Amino acid sequence: PLADALEALLGREAPLWECAALVSEAGAPAQTVHGDTFWDSEPCLYTAFVALQDINVDLGPTLFFPGSHLSADAQDDLEDDGPSALDAFGAEVRVM
Repeated sequence: PLADALEALLGREAPLWECAALVSEAGAPAQTVHGDTFWDSEPCLYTAFVALQDINVDLGPTLFFPGSHLSADAQDDLEDDGPSALDAFGAEVRVM
C-alpha cells in the first residue's frame, strides 16, 4: 500500500533519497522537536515511518504537528518553541 500511494503521488521513476533506521537504547533521551527538512513552497520529501516493533506511549511515539508544514515561519516556531509547540500546533500523539 505504501509503494502504491507514493507511485500515485510521484510516478514510477521517483528517486529514493534516503533509507534510514533510528535505534534507541533503553532509557535514551527523547529527540528534540524538529522538522525533517527545510521548508519549501513545493513538497520536496515524503517521509514514511515503519515501526519494526510494537510502540506504546512509554516508548515515546512520534509527534505530529498539523500545520507546521505550511510556512517557513510555522516550521521556525515549531523548532524554536520545542515542546511548548504542542499547544500552538495542536500536536497529536500517534502510537504506531
